[in-house]
Amino acid sequence: TVEEDSLWCGCFVKDLDLPGECVFTSVLRGEQAIYPRGNTRILENDNILVLTNNAGLLELRKRLKERSKRGEKAKV
Repeated sequence: TVEEDSLWCGCFVKDLDLPGECVFTSVLRGEQAIYPRGNTRILENDNILVLTNNAGLLELRKRLKERSKRGEKAKV
């Protein structure tokens, strides 16, 4: 679940720094399932589904952690 102070809250899908092994599959917003496009904005309380392999998951976690160390928002 995307929190108000998360890294992705308010971002457009096209601006997310996803590893190549990650596919952004859907945004669950309330009762609605959204097929994300580049201009889909991520909102607070959205649930994000990403399809990936172990390497992609590890890389995504690494990127989020690196941002956290630099003082950027890192919750997703």
